[in-house]
Formats: sequence, structure tokens, C-alpha cells
Amino acid sequence: MQRAARKSIYGLIYILILGFLGLGIYTKYLGPPAPTCQDGILNQDEEDIDCGGVACQSCELKNLELEIGEINVVETGENIVTLLIPFTNPSDNYGALNIPYTLSYSDSNSIPRTIEGKFSVDPGEVGYISEPGVRVSPFGAAASLKLGEFEFTKAKDIPTYQVGIRNLQVNTLDEGIEISGVLINDSPSPIRQIKVLAVLKNTAGEVVHAGETLLDNLGAFDRRSVVIRVPHKDAFIDLNMTEVFYEVIN
Repeated sequence: MQRAARKSIYGLIYILILGFLGLGIYTKYLGPPAPTCQDGILNQDEEDIDCGGVACQSCELKNLELEIGEINVVETGENIVTLLIPFTNPSDNYGALNIPYTLSYSDSNSIPRTIEGKFSVDPGEVGYISEPGVRVSPFGAAASLKLGEFEFTKAKDIPTYQVGIRNLQVNTLDEGIEISGVLINDSPSPIRQIKVLAVLKNTAGEVVHAGETLLDNLGAFDRRSVVIRVPHKDAFIDLNMTEVFYEVIN
């Protein structure tokens, strides 16, 4: 009896081992796959398909894209233009640093050229990518923009600066238009370099002209006079619609 009982126990153990092995093989090779953040199924604790919850990235980040507008070609001289590309970051929770871009155009000899650069975007920022002094083909200034690969960063990980301009004045002079004021850095951190861009529009809100300047070494809580002169005089410019944008380059 004892020998028969032992045989039964051994047999049961053997069957259990085979069962577990079979279950493992089935689960790994034949059973339904384990849920992931790329399976196209609303599972786990996802808020939407393959996003949200503990395991997957936030739905906002997964679907986030910069909104890039049409390229504005602003004439500044004979076959010389400033290229202005408006952008909007629709997220208040994410920004991006050092986004690479390539601008393609044809130069004054109709030879294809490219300009490579980088720009950064704060959470919720609306601004422009600007490339002044571009010599273009006399047959047209068609240009295209391509962004390189980049990753969005949480707002808390992006350096922020409280910059602005006070006593803004926009005046028409004999030689063009002058935009002036006092640039302020109300941040506890110094700024190595800052680009100040003035965009001039007509009464319909269309970009007519632009000018920019670079200032170096703006200290913490510092103030600096800034002047931008645009050698252009156009009766269709609405001086009250002048916009000023800032890009901190650190």
C-alpha cells in the first residue's frame, strides 16, 4: 500500500510538473500576449489606447505636436529677405530644448541652399523661428522647413526666465521704423545671450516686416536699453500691431 501511495504521489508531482511546463509554453508561445503600451488595445489602466495610467506615457505627451505655420518671406533688400516661421506649443506642461531644423531655399543664383539651426520652445509659447539676411532667387523666395528629431521635456525641467520690455516705443523715422524700450530680466539667473525679435504687421494682421537684435550678458534682475531699426517705410504697417518676441540662448 505504501509503495502504491508513493507511486501515486510521484505520478501526481510528475503530472503537475508537466502541467506547469505546458502552461508556460502555452503562455509564452500560444496564449494571448501580455498587455503593452504598443498593442493597440485599451487595457491595463490606460486612459486611452496605449497612453496614460501608470505604465504608459501620458496621452498629452504621446499626441503632442508643435503647430508650425506657413513661412513668411519678408523683403529687406534686393533679393534679400527674412524668413519667419510661426510656431505654437499647445501644451502648458511640456516644452522642448534645442530643436534642430533645416530651411531649404534657392539663393540669388537659383542654387539650392540650406540653413541649419536650433530653437527652443517654452510650455505654451507662441513665437517665431527667424532667419534674417537670406539671399534668395529673384524668381521667387519659396522655402521649406523640416524639423529634426527632438523630445519634449516636462515644464519643471525647462529653465524659465522672466523677460520683457518696458516703455516700448515704435516710431517712424526718415530712414525707416525704430522699435525701442528697456529690456528687463526679472529672473534670478543671468542670461548669456538673448535674441529680441520685432514683428511688424498691417491692419489685417499680416506680417509685413521684421527686425531683430542680439544682446549679450544680461545679468540677473538687469535692465538694458534695446533698439531695433527696420529700414523700411510702408504706409500699410500698423505700428500698434507690433509684436516683440524673445529667445534666450544659454
